[in-house]
Amino acid sequence: MKILVGLGNPGSSYEKNRHNCGKIVVTSMGGVEGMTSMISDVFMNNSGTFVRKSLRKNNASVGDLYLVHDDWAFEVGDYKIQFGRGHNNHNGVKSVIDSLGTKDFWRVRVGIGMFSDGDESSEYVLSNFSNSELSVIKETAVRIKVDLERLQKDE
Repeated sequence: MKILVGLGNPGSSYEKNRHNCGKIVVTSMGGVEGMTSMISDVFMNNSGTFVRKSLRKNNASVGDLYLVHDDWAFEVGDYKIQFGRGHNNHNGVKSVIDSLGTKDFWRVRVGIGMFSDGDESSEYVLSNFSNSELSVIKETAVRIKVDLERLQKDE
């Protein structure tokens, strides 16, 4: 069984934050054929425990995990689906790698826009998307869904 997990922070105050991009994308997809979708209900830096418990509860292996999260290396609307990559200074992904003891899972890296060198990364990821950026993220979710369903058929 494939597990699709959207990372983010709990609570309405974080709802439109860039850091909640994973949650926004998974929710916007409305489900992916052949996958069980889940939204993390813990703070980003503690995501590993949630993911480990979710895999165990669903009798899924680590290689069946598709982790959807924000990534400031890409512009809003850009994304990459990759297997077995490091955390790239993303604390939520680092927590998952540490908790699972491996990086051998799928990552769906969704662009939240690049921040300026003078900006604090924590302030940037906790800032809200504009309405137009949110629209782009939701459109991107549809493209990601198509790619994930194609990947499932190719396996």
